[in-house]
Amino acid sequence: MKRIIITFLMGLLISSAMAAADEYHYIATSSNGKNVYDITIKPDLFSWKGIAGVDKGQFSADPCKHLQLSNSVDVIQWQGKKYHTFNTMIIDHDNLKYIYSSLEKKGRIFDDGKLEQAKA
Repeated sequence: MKRIIITFLMGLLISSAMAAADEYHYIATSSNGKNVYDITIKPDLFSWKGIAGVDKGQFSADPCKHLQLSNSVDVIQWQGKKYHTFNTMIIDHDNLKYIYSSLEKKGRIFDDGKLEQAKA
């Protein structure tokens, strides 16, 4: 299976302040339940670590841009330098869901899943 980096990494979009908080920390599980990531979203940085699935044990942190669509929905875009990807993630903070798209050398990935607040 191709490298699925649901861990969500960089690019340019319209810059905007993040909704309510300066940092979000989630455990993201893909809709098929196979891929799990620990993700942290800061105003200018998206970082992830693979907990289970194809990216287990891998990690990356990349600069990102945000667009706040509403009080509970953000669009995050980044260009993954480590894996040469262009990524977009839409996060619904109220319903704890995400949609993720990645453009990679070998094609496109489109996925969705659920989020859980990570414990500090």
